[in-house]
Amino acid sequence: MLEFKTDLILDELTDIVNNELKAFAEIYDSEYSKFFIARISSDITKGDFSVSLKSITGRKRVNLNEYSADLCEKYNEYLSSDNNNNNNNNEGKNLIQRVEFINGFLNIFLDRPTVFKAGMKVINEKKENFGKCSLHKGKKAIVEHTSANPNGPLHVGNLRTAVLGSHLSKLLEWVGYEVKQHYFVNDLGAQIGTTVLGFSKIYNKIEPTLKIDQWIGIIYAVMNTLSDTQKQGIDNNDLLYKKKEDAFNFFEGVIGNAEDPKKIKKLKDLQSTYCSLYERFPVLVNALNEETKDLNIHSEAAELNLRYEENESGAVKLFRSMVINCLSGTQQTLDHFDIKHDCFDFESELGWEGSNDVVMETLTKSPYFVPPTKKHESKQEGGHLLLSNFISDSGFKIGKKGYSKDFPNFYVLRVDGSTLYTFRDVVYSIKKVKQADLVLNVIASEQNLPQEKVNLTLQLLGLYEAKNKSQIHVSYEIVKLLKNGNEVKMSGRRGQYVRADDLYNELKEEGQKFILSRAEEKNKPIDLNDPKQRKFVEQTSHELASASTKYALLGTGTRHIIKIDIDKVVNGEDKTASFILYNAVRFNSLNYKFQAGLDKGIYQPLPETLDDYDYSLLDEPTEWYLFMKYIIPFPNTVLSAACPNIPLSPQLPEYHTNRLIDYCDGLAREYSKYYKNNKILIQDNQEKLAARLLLSNSLKTVLFNAMNILTIKPLDKM
Repeated sequence: MLEFKTDLILDELTDIVNNELKAFAEIYDSEYSKFFIARISSDITKGDFSVSLKSITGRKRVNLNEYSADLCEKYNEYLSSDNNNNNNNNEGKNLIQRVEFINGFLNIFLDRPTVFKAGMKVINEKKENFGKCSLHKGKKAIVEHTSANPNGPLHVGNLRTAVLGSHLSKLLEWVGYEVKQHYFVNDLGAQIGTTVLGFSKIYNKIEPTLKIDQWIGIIYAVMNTLSDTQKQGIDNNDLLYKKKEDAFNFFEGVIGNAEDPKKIKKLKDLQSTYCSLYERFPVLVNALNEETKDLNIHSEAAELNLRYEENESGAVKLFRSMVINCLSGTQQTLDHFDIKHDCFDFESELGWEGSNDVVMETLTKSPYFVPPTKKHESKQEGGHLLLSNFISDSGFKIGKKGYSKDFPNFYVLRVDGSTLYTFRDVVYSIKKVKQADLVLNVIASEQNLPQEKVNLTLQLLGLYEAKNKSQIHVSYEIVKLLKNGNEVKMSGRRGQYVRADDLYNELKEEGQKFILSRAEEKNKPIDLNDPKQRKFVEQTSHELASASTKYALLGTGTRHIIKIDIDKVVNGEDKTASFILYNAVRFNSLNYKFQAGLDKGIYQPLPETLDDYDYSLLDEPTEWYLFMKYIIPFPNTVLSAACPNIPLSPQLPEYHTNRLIDYCDGLAREYSKYYKNNKILIQDNQEKLAARLLLSNSLKTVLFNAMNILTIKPLDKM
């Protein structure tokens, strides 16, 4: 009797088919039997498995049609004889029932009821665990993602890394890893110091008029602009309390007195930015200007930053107040998408705990390290690593699919001896690789070169080999948002960006429209004055907005730019989250209808065990197609998505996050066709009803498990 021992049904089935095929090939053509290799057919209507005969006849130098006709005749005779009853797959009978020759292929047809039965047992025994494996059981993984600067709200680009990281964490869990999700809090640097300076001046004086992280983002934009005006020689007292029109005219006068084209361009940009910020946030602009007008913003922020790096208590209090407030707003945004981090690792603490000093001491002993130049030397240059020399000495590949020929130096120290942020990335990476067997850093493609430098430095330190990477950069491209067919422009410095909150709110609003219009189409209008119905719309539109965002951000491979058209993301058609959610609801409603009919005595109880179903009643071609295409390959799809091929450095693996999206979309689309063309709850044929409901629920298991990995929640009603 056929029994599958693992979730990898497709692999086991392929092995069985090939073993049976080999047994006949040894008899028919032993010299070429090793070339008889069956693979699952791309077109199930022409056969369940197929073997390319062209490669065999090409080697034998015989006529393809004559050889194939004789092969098929002999094989079918063999299958109908007693000679093939030498295995225990199906009570002594071959799983292969017959073969045909079509277009250069030997097409193999299996004993479908037997395969149905064995496959359904695995799925319905594993249920929500179907697709999981223990390949990496006992191993630990860290997925670092989001890690946005804590001086503003998440924008749609940040959201891509957050959704990617959350999904990849789920994938790794499904193949056995114990996963921790980390957020690297970049709480050092000029941007943060400038924002903290402004935040500390007005936090207790002005009530925030926006969500806290959004408000902090505007503080940064204003402070950065005021600092830039000072750098251009403007006394900010001259801008204090000026209305937008007066400020514009003031800049016009400054621009008119300038002669350098570059300075004029900079001043015009400042004019536009300042006036835009003042128009939207006049109270905040005036308050920050009032508090800082007599300060050198750049110098004050740098000094504040230095005090924080040195763990001075007053500075720590100011920085942590702003950073924690911002992170609280960030978490509110991530909560819309059910994204949680296990650890928040602060960049500042790498220095406080002494990790920076330990790593720097090791690096300075490397033969590839060049110390900073002395102050009296004419050419000033920071401390750096000669990574080009390291690449050459290590024999790493250079050129195509390798490192660039003149690989740039990796600067880790400024001339004054202070560390650069890329060096702290090295220190943080060392901490991660020591804590886990696998580290995934979900970081934008614009950081490809810095990440190459970090990973080369880890190799230089002997922390891992190029052929056995423990830290992998998951590189992803940018997100472009379209509204009314036009791209929405973003600028953090101007305080103009597409915030993740804005995207969520817009999609939620579109979701509400979709739900209400769908209810109207069904002649079941929703009354929003009814608290129960209003709660349903609120909750469903929330889940729809969250799912639509994830679908859009995961539905394209990481190496490709994403274009999100808000007008099309929520519409209920193919290739949308709402289409998948609707079909998930269909599976639930099917079971509710059956239970209601069972309670009324319309339907009979289902068979007690899986052995009691009549699988021969699943005789529609679409039923076999759904089983072979969307049920048994599911564990393989999860495994391939979680564990892509890892090429040698500096090449990066590509995580095809779109595979499960495509899988869900295909399953929902094909089942929708099947559902429309075939009645499931057949009152006058209870045995067929039972078989079809079992198939439907097996597909439901696969769809819900895939949605779980995608972190998309199925809805009970829509």
